[in-house]
Amino acid sequence: MAEQGAYSQVGAKLVERGYAAIPIMPGTKRPGEIRGREWVGMWDWQGRYSKRLPTEYEVGLWSDGDGGVCVVTGPASHDLIGIDIDVDDEPIVAAIKGVLPPTPVSKTGQKGETLFFRGPGVPSRSFTEYLPDGKRGRRLCDLIGPGRQTVLPPTIHPDTKQPYRWIAGEALENVDPDELPVLPPDIGDRIAEALSPFGYRPEPSRQHVRQMTEDADNPFRSLNDMAMANLPDWVPRLGLYKCQPYQGGYRAVATWRASYGGRPLEKRSPNLKIHPQGIRDFHDDRSYTPIDLVQEACGIADAGDAFRHLSEMLGLTEGLAFDLRPRASYTLTEDGTLIDEDGVVVRQGPAPAPPEPRPAGTSYDEAILASDTLVGDIARWILYVARRPQPRFAVAAALALVGTASSRQLVTPTFSNLNLYVLITTRSGNGKDAPMKAVKSVLGAARLDEMIGPDGAASDVGLLDYANRQPASIMSVDEFGDFIAATTGQRAAPHTLKIMAAMRTLWDGGAIKTTHALTRGSVLLRNPCVSMICASTPGQFYDAIGSAQVLNGFLNRFLLVNAAGDAPRGADDRDIADVPPAIVDGILSIANRPGGMTAARFRTSPAEDQFNERPYRVPWRDEAARARWMSYEDHNLARMKDDASIEAFAPRCAQNALKLATIMAIGENAGDPTVSREHVELGIEIAEASLCDMLAGYNNHVPESATASLAAKALQRIKDAGGEMSRRDLFRSMKRAFKKTQELDDLMKTLVEAGDIVVVATAPEGGGKTTFSYHVPG
Repeated sequence: MAEQGAYSQVGAKLVERGYAAIPIMPGTKRPGEIRGREWVGMWDWQGRYSKRLPTEYEVGLWSDGDGGVCVVTGPASHDLIGIDIDVDDEPIVAAIKGVLPPTPVSKTGQKGETLFFRGPGVPSRSFTEYLPDGKRGRRLCDLIGPGRQTVLPPTIHPDTKQPYRWIAGEALENVDPDELPVLPPDIGDRIAEALSPFGYRPEPSRQHVRQMTEDADNPFRSLNDMAMANLPDWVPRLGLYKCQPYQGGYRAVATWRASYGGRPLEKRSPNLKIHPQGIRDFHDDRSYTPIDLVQEACGIADAGDAFRHLSEMLGLTEGLAFDLRPRASYTLTEDGTLIDEDGVVVRQGPAPAPPEPRPAGTSYDEAILASDTLVGDIARWILYVARRPQPRFAVAAALALVGTASSRQLVTPTFSNLNLYVLITTRSGNGKDAPMKAVKSVLGAARLDEMIGPDGAASDVGLLDYANRQPASIMSVDEFGDFIAATTGQRAAPHTLKIMAAMRTLWDGGAIKTTHALTRGSVLLRNPCVSMICASTPGQFYDAIGSAQVLNGFLNRFLLVNAAGDAPRGADDRDIADVPPAIVDGILSIANRPGGMTAARFRTSPAEDQFNERPYRVPWRDEAARARWMSYEDHNLARMKDDASIEAFAPRCAQNALKLATIMAIGENAGDPTVSREHVELGIEIAEASLCDMLAGYNNHVPESATASLAAKALQRIKDAGGEMSRRDLFRSMKRAFKKTQELDDLMKTLVEAGDIVVVATAPEGGGKTTFSYHVPG
């Protein structure tokens, strides 16, 4: 069991009181969360929790770890304000407290103290001492308000290795917000006046400040240059993990990205080097500007907010005004050429070539799980309730669910439906069940039961008749490999042989002519949008899939999500039927868009599809998004011509990528969705990961010859079992392929001769029958 951290102890109590408490990465002062099995920095916590409290399932998820706890100040926490006194000089402390009302709540860490108040409309602000020569001295005080956070007891301080502690009468989790004293709107000016005798000046006269104001056309460059020349003024204040002076600068751990070697946080090397000549993460081979680094280290999504935060740390927020509006508007053409508003070519194309296929371990799931979107909310909740949480499975299910809720009323910018065929593959007991159950729970909680489809189909006529009655719905098919085998195998009944063709037809959508099961009359089904979430073990699926399903386009319609590693153990006391109201409201906000959604969800007449409205085409946000997707589509077509081995697997990568991008746009803003370049990039990553998983799985499990195929499947079964399997268990797992054990023995001889396996004979003590098992060497 994980060590109980500060968030586990008080996080839920703080949220119940009305404070936006979020977790802190162990050993740091930075908000973070667990991804997979390690802590990473929390991206965009300022945007996600600036105006809302963490949800119940977020609190539950965070309460299982060893993280610290902080509170986001400002509106989300009923206008909570922290006055952080950074010095211990009694005259300075007395001067600051002299303009503050008494408060029952204050805490301390390494030095000084932080006092808590409420301050509606009070902005964040810093107060720094300036020496007679104009150089910066000590930080005297911080007014911690909107857009900021402060670490709370009993979090362990990263430097002292001791817990923060409360030093006044009460702990914050025991005090309601309305019990805190209220600060006046001009409290910042009052503190400034009180600190003026101690060296505080609101308008520091520094040479590089004048240089910055002279370069008004590029304030970002000026601020970056100034920050590079004054690293000690701001780098230590970022709270970087393992940050220490190094060769004239600093080095630290880039906690916002996962460890490529899967190392725990405390064992990661400080590969982030910060030097006056440049900032680079040498393990990721990525360069940063100071503003970039502030965005990553502080989890700030907006570059303008990072600009202001860095300015504040450099003491530039007072007496200076920066115009952050763009100086011109630009147009990006299809070939990547950038043209300004006067028609002048700023940058000549062509656009950069699309990336090569990403490896199966891509990080798209981390980006979506960190997003403040409906897809992210659903995926995080699925992980919260799953007994064996699998992040990629959760994301796939969330995308399919939001796509289904959008059915028949929204389409991609190229007019494709938003239905998805998702196939999740992993070994038994490794997290396949929760995503399918969660989708049904959400639709049931939203009272959209008519969108919950069956768990399979007995014939092509039955499948199309179901789509006729429930044209906007999602099917959940477990043991999908067995389903395919039963519908395509040699012993398959005639009425099941056309099911695969019906599934292809439904994925394509459009107008489908079918026959009503009862009246036998002709029915025209317009624009059906049936999604599927299917699950299987890799062995079962690839045993059943044949070359026909690859060549006829059945397989390439699917988004394949594979998980080879073991899922961590999740909670076993969370009811998957307890769906958070925010998720229910989010799904209903999509499903109940104006324009006849009730008719879109189900048929009211057996002879005519009552939904005749044209679906709304979700537009591109800008030309850059459209150009990026078209570039990827061209790239996909070109590589299929160059590489025959992927020709049957990749035809629908671009179409699926755009479906995914559109679904993410809807999850971000259901009322007015637009597809951005960022959405397209994520969609491409998911489609490429699916292609890589599909190619690897097919090549590993489906060789060309029948004998080689059986041998490879047997070897894969042994590997899937941990590299060791008894003869009896292997025969049982492949009983469809062998009628007698002698046939298995003959096959295994080929693997022994090739050195792929060894046979171990075990004679029981005291006599008895000798048993045999197969082992993979090494």
